[in-house]
Amino acid sequence: MRPVYSEANPFERYIGIADPFPGGEEGIKAWIDDMRSDKDYE
Repeated sequence: MRPVYSEANPFERYIGIADPFPGGEEGIKAWIDDMRSDKDYE
């Protein structure tokens, strides 16, 4: 059996609802690197 996929994107109506991520692609990479850091925040 194969799953049934519709041709329509169910999230299409939400495209553009939020502003772009600050800093673009570099900002996203920095944010992810910050979340992955081994620093202990107290």
